[in-house]
Amino acid sequence: MDPPQRSARTVRGLDTIVGDFAGVTGARIATLVLGLLTVVLTARILTPEGYAVIAYMTLGGTLIMFIASGWSGAAVMRYGREELDRGASMQRSAWARAALTAPILLVVSALAVALKVTGVLPREFTLTYLWLTVALGFFFVAGDQLQVVLDAAGRMRLSAAAAAGRQALLVAALAVIAVSGAGDSTLTVAWVTVGVAALLMLGLSLALRGLRLWPPLLDRAQLRRIFVFSVPLIAFAASQYGMRSVDIVVLRAYGTAQDVGIYALAYQSFSMLQGLAVTVTVVLIPLFVSLREAGREELVARYFERLVPHGILVSSVLGGLLAPLVVLAVPVVFGADFRDAGQPLALLVAALVLFAVASLLAPILMLHERTRQTSVINIAALALNIVADVVLVGVLDTGVTGPAIATIGALVVIVAGYLVVARRDLGTAPVVSPALALPLAAGVLPAVLVGGAAGAALGLAGAAAATGLVLWRLALFSEQDADLVARLDLPASVRSRAVRAIRRLARD
Repeated sequence: MDPPQRSARTVRGLDTIVGDFAGVTGARIATLVLGLLTVVLTARILTPEGYAVIAYMTLGGTLIMFIASGWSGAAVMRYGREELDRGASMQRSAWARAALTAPILLVVSALAVALKVTGVLPREFTLTYLWLTVALGFFFVAGDQLQVVLDAAGRMRLSAAAAAGRQALLVAALAVIAVSGAGDSTLTVAWVTVGVAALLMLGLSLALRGLRLWPPLLDRAQLRRIFVFSVPLIAFAASQYGMRSVDIVVLRAYGTAQDVGIYALAYQSFSMLQGLAVTVTVVLIPLFVSLREAGREELVARYFERLVPHGILVSSVLGGLLAPLVVLAVPVVFGADFRDAGQPLALLVAALVLFAVASLLAPILMLHERTRQTSVINIAALALNIVADVVLVGVLDTGVTGPAIATIGALVVIVAGYLVVARRDLGTAPVVSPALALPLAAGVLPAVLVGGAAGAALGLAGAAAATGLVLWRLALFSEQDADLVARLDLPASVRSRAVRAIRRLARD
């Protein structure tokens, strides 16, 4: 028998979508800023050798989490939310993922010990640091499991705030060490890092009260369902890692170490900003599942038809304004030695816009369980990235801008692929005009081709002018859009102004 349908008013997450998005985005921005402070404080406390050991630990703990559980989180957001809407519990989905994760975590931990015993790991990475890394990996895995359950339950604001709180606690502890000089050692910083991760896990455990996750319940059918959904995402995750790495590898093969350092700084900044775009998927995957369970899947189609073009325009405008600013900011923030990182970073802002558009489309693919297609698309994008890197850097000698252009090309493939799959699943399509990219192009091109203050001024002016032109010439808004905004959980003053602006732009 089909599950009972709900009215739109009782769809979980529908009435809080703006607040959820704003809360998660704000928490991620805070985490980003605190992460930068963590790097600065750790560098001031430790010697370069000590900093390397902490970097090994963090990388090792993250790698353990990635291998053990990083590929299965989307399944809990998809099926956990479905289970919650049908029966007010996520026991089957949460424990199925735990059952998949636990043996992998044990194997990876044992492999780490074997690498140390056989002398593969660096000598300064002693057995003590190895065990601390394994503990850190365990707490990362457990914390990730708990955060995904919170996200699936619609408590993503709490989940994101907890992650920001962990980073704030780490910054506070490091600040005390830096100011007092007490315990000023690599081992102290290592223990603090592990301890803060353990506190996050404890805090998240307390936050799960009321979700009926106990006692453990292992459902083989749900375990199989989550496994089948998640396995293709291993290839997806590997392709994402490959796209992060191939630019550096090819650039070093044909360029200099200085080229690698300049581009690595630009790409690291790009990677940190990607975390903000992922906010969309965190909020929308559970919401879309609830809409389907409530028999309101036509709202997903309406989102695809009406809101995706709006999201593309907003992303394009923000990217067009950001690209000129980063060219000016790079030498000020990172020093004159990294001035040349401004151009590739401006190009990577265009890639960031494409990544944001892909994030708008990804929840539709996850709703329809298109993990295999997602992986194929991303593997194709990786192949293009590799070929483009070799041609641009090795043949055309474009230097540090070549890998950034290759990354843009790879993300164009991802966006186009996601659009095709989403259109097929929903049986409808948005009207996506190439003119929506004009503000982005008008901001990025002067910043890259002219550079300096003149290029930044031209880029800012061009992005603003292109935005006005697009709003004037394209019929992007309708009275229905105004009615939709009027029902969102916005502050009354903001909502009324937004409704008036949309109605002025509407051409119905």
